[in-house]
Amino acid sequence: MVAGYASFSHIFNVARQAGEHVSVAAVLPLSIDGLILVGTLAMLEDKRSNRKPGLPGRLAVAFGIVATLAANAASARPGIELTADTPYLSKEQRQLVSSIIGSKIPVADLVESWHQVGPRVTATWTVRKRPPARVSVDQVRKHLPRLAEPEFHIGQGAGDRPVALSLRDDSPHSAVSAGKSVLAELIAVQVLARGGHVVILDRKGSHRRALGLAKVDYCTKPTQMHNALVRLAVLADERSTLALHEPEGWD
Repeated sequence: MVAGYASFSHIFNVARQAGEHVSVAAVLPLSIDGLILVGTLAMLEDKRSNRKPGLPGRLAVAFGIVATLAANAASARPGIELTADTPYLSKEQRQLVSSIIGSKIPVADLVESWHQVGPRVTATWTVRKRPPARVSVDQVRKHLPRLAEPEFHIGQGAGDRPVALSLRDDSPHSAVSAGKSVLAELIAVQVLARGGHVVILDRKGSHRRALGLAKVDYCTKPTQMHNALVRLAVLADERSTLALHEPEGWD
């Protein structure tokens, strides 16, 4: 009972860390251990009938054990390692092992690597760390000095890698889906941190907390918006005129 509970919790935790829903994570241990149970019953039935245990039953037990051991290993450390007592596996054999791991291990995103130097083949599947649900102000502040002038830190990706938005390379297609206001706020905060100036056009007054902030033009009325856009257009024209006299690729 203790071993069964430990195995269940390990597989459940790995599935949850991989981003699976609670209901899916709860049935995955049953499917893996159920594979071993079905295979064992099939082998017992063959034995009672004086038959040699069939290949389906043996494969079910073997695959179930591999999946259980790998999932339990993944719960203890962010990786799965299997060793084959042979100096070489063909591409088809590696694909077969990969398909077993991929179909039976409750992890949606694994980084796979093979080592075929020496007397044994070693395969490793690393559980990629999922992006964090939230990014703190301290994390954003830490990345600011590492960014180029047109770049802005917009979050942390898989493996906790920083994700940057480039207004030179990604613009003007950087805010075409949901979350545009949050993205604009994040960029505005970083512009202000660099000593820049921010213009906010907010007809509904949804971001009134920006009222009175230094170096922020907060516009809610059409006249204010018009004047702010005209000022920005003049500035853009000045920069474009200067850019015309620069050599190709200067930016």
